[in-house]
Amino acid sequence: MKKGALLLCVLLILACLTGCFGKKSKTIIGSWEHDSLGAVYEFTEDGQVIVTLVGQNPMYGTYTLENETGTVVLSVNGMDQAATYSISGQKLLLTSPDSGAQVTMTRVN
Repeated sequence: MKKGALLLCVLLILACLTGCFGKKSKTIIGSWEHDSLGAVYEFTEDGQVIVTLVGQNPMYGTYTLENETGTVVLSVNGMDQAATYSISGQKLLLTSPDSGAQVTMTRVN
């Protein structure tokens, strides 16, 4: 009986840890590197985005997430750009609702 209860406790702890890590990996917050341009996009918890291109000064802006539609709206240097987003593992996929063009980014941290 004690072995069964211990096994159940271990399984519950593992399930909780897996859930915690799963949530972290499903968030847009953090740094992402554009797979073809090398630019790094850092999304902060307070809705700020910092875009850094190699050899250039960072650009600052804001972003909003519309979870019900799976849309992110970026506003950088006075330009707004909306895209649907999805996260799978360490990959962030952004799709333009207008053209269908897709951008893939890889999580940096």
